[in-house]
Amino acid sequence: MKNIAVTGSSGFVGKYLCESLSKKYTIIKIGNRKKIQYLKNIKKFNILIHLAFKKKINNKNDNLHNILITKKLLDYCIKYKSSMIFISTFNTDPYTSNFFYNSKYILSKKHCEDLCKLYANKYGLNIIILRTFNIYDNNLTQQNLFKKIINNHKNKKITY
Repeated sequence: MKNIAVTGSSGFVGKYLCESLSKKYTIIKIGNRKKIQYLKNIKKFNILIHLAFKKKINNKNDNLHNILITKKLLDYCIKYKSSMIFISTFNTDPYTSNFFYNSKYILSKKHCEDLCKLYANKYGLNIIILRTFNIYDNNLTQQNLFKKIINNHKNKKITY
């Protein structure tokens, strides 16, 4: 049976992902990004799904923190000869694949994507980068795009 490590396992996506994967795999829950920085050893895994990420980027140190956590996890992938799935964010021009750098969060994700690509090229790591777009759940806040669209439809509001 494969071991799958999931960072951010207690977060919005992580909890559903772990619940689903646990039916077929052994799951190593790593929790949130604060816990990752203090890990000395992570139990051996075959695949790492990296979901933990600081969303509120206030300064260079927050961005650097995300990069260093991602680097530490990539180093574990080398140690265990494991694969990584890095969950990024969708914010690209669909015609050119160029990122729109309209937020520090997106730029931080882009830096970590670049680090993943570097490790894939330099060390031959098997890395998948998933750029998700506006993941939806009924419990999300009003700021979520799909939540706004659904509520506007219910209230017969049209916004442009």
